[in-house]
Amino acid sequence: MPSWYDGDDGEVEIAEKGRTMDVLTEQPAVEQLVSTSSAIRNAWYTKPRESRLLIEFTSMERYAYYGVPEDIAQGLRESTSKGQYFAENIRGKYRYEKVS
Repeated sequence: MPSWYDGDDGEVEIAEKGRTMDVLTEQPAVEQLVSTSSAIRNAWYTKPRESRLLIEFTSMERYAYYGVPEDIAQGLRESTSKGQYFAENIRGKYRYEKVS
């Protein structure tokens, strides 16, 4: 199970299976999609190999959604209401797990 934390430099990082990757700078396959909406604080998409959407809600709960197509992830980025887009296009449609 992946875990998220803030590194010493304030960047969000993901630690998974004994390896650490800096989501915003060192891993080009990870793209930040959202920077704060009323429902979603941040979201990242690991493309295209993993098709994993990582979402941090404003409640500070974090979830990983698996098998999310790139066009759905990009739709989240481009939507005017991130929460509504999530509810209509992601919630309940993809396997997910809560991450720490």
